Formats: sequence, C-alpha cells, structure tokens
Amino acid sequence: MGSAGHTQNFPVGEQLRDGIRAFDIRLKSNMHFGHTFECRERFDSAMVEWDRFLAENPSEMIVAMVGSDEGGKWSDEMKQNFQAVIDKYPHRFTQQFEPTTPLGQLRGKVLVIKRQEQCPFGRLLRFQDNAVFQYDGFHVEDVYKEFKSWKKLKLVEQHLRQSFESDDPSTWYITFCSISWSPRRHTPYSYAWGARNIRKPININLNMLIELKDYSELGMVFLDYYNNHGENPQLVQSIIRSNFNIDNED
Repeated sequence: MGSAGHTQNFPVGEQLRDGIRAFDIRLKSNMHFGHTFECRERFDSAMVEWDRFLAENPSEMIVAMVGSDEGGKWSDEMKQNFQAVIDKYPHRFTQQFEPTTPLGQLRGKVLVIKRQEQCPFGRLLRFQDNAVFQYDGFHVEDVYKEFKSWKKLKLVEQHLRQSFESDDPSTWYITFCSISWSPRRHTPYSYAWGARNIRKPININLNMLIELKDYSELGMVFLDYYNNHGENPQLVQSIIRSNFNIDNED
C-alpha cells in the first residue's frame, strides 16, 4: 500500500460500490493496469465489473481516462488488445460526448478519455506534464510534483473554486489530488493520509475544505487511496453531494 506505484487499496468492483465513477488507468501492452509497476487488475476484468454495474444501475455512467504506462507509447499489440475489449462491449463505450451533452444520452455508458492520440478509441485530452492547463473543453489541475502538501492543497482548492464559480457549461473541470513519490521518500499514500513532516495530508484536509466552503459542481476529482483502510468513504460522499445539482436533463 505504501509503494511508489500503488495509488489505491481496493479493486474496481469495490470502488464502484463506494461511489467512484471515474477511473484514471494506465495500461501495459497485456492490458494489466500499471503505474510504473504492473498491477494485478486488468482492463478486460475491470470492464466485466463496469458492464455488470451499469446493467444493474442503468441510470449511471462511468468515465475511463486511459493512458499508456509504457512511456506514453501505444504499440501495435497494445492497440489491438485495447480495441478487442472495446469491440466486446459496443453497447457500453462512447467517445461522442461534450461537457454539455445531456446526461440522459450517456446513461449506461463508459465515456473514454484518452491521454495519447495513438490510443485507438476515446476523446483526446492531451496532457501537459505537471501543470494546470486547458485542452478542448477540459480544464485540468495535475501538479503532481509539488512535494509540499499545503501548497498542493492550495492548488486543488483554487481549481475546485474555479469549477464552482465557473458559469461556462462547455468546460469540464478535472482535479487530480495526488502527489508522486517524493525526494524525501514520501509515498502517494503518505501525502493522502499523513506521515512525519507532511503538514497537511490531502484527503483529510480536502474533506474538511469541501464541507467548510460548501462548494458545489466540483467536476471530476481524482483521489489516491480514497478510502484509507476501509472506513466509510466520507470524502467520496462529500464530493458526490457537492455535485448533486448537476444537470440531470433527459
């Protein structure tokens, strides 16, 4: 749980039950999830969980942000293996969506956002490394190399506040709350939940911040170790409640 490459401690099925609806995944050529190291979970096994969940909850949708964990490159093998999973579930996947697309048109679907243009399926979100940036309808905060947690928390708060205050329905806000392995050898888990010399653990303080500020319409918020050791996922519920007034138009 405390390794440099590990950022979650629950499988996809449990994450769905806890309220997670957006997944940031990096893939190896063999379709295993990867984050420098190869993980046990695979894209095709995750799709089994997503398909089952959407069949049981047809009013829901899932966002899959997909990237290569092999230097950002998509080999022919990776493309073929990825497309094979997509082709198995033609009724589930869509890449035709905008921030203004009515939710009623996307229920029961997996929305694919791809990090690299070589990925054979999905709407492109071309990432800038370690930055706050805009691209084609997306506004993203992904400063993961800020190793002072209180500074990172300020960046997160600024981005969430910008989402809350925005009156532009054509922009989709995405906030990454994670910090990578640091020169002091702090892990993503340490930054999320605390360790020596970490002034403000991200997840603990983010939950207090959301409840104190009474923010709403926060967009997508990606968390490392959202549920710590298995306690009630209070932070996830706070984010869900904040987004309750999104447009539910059918």
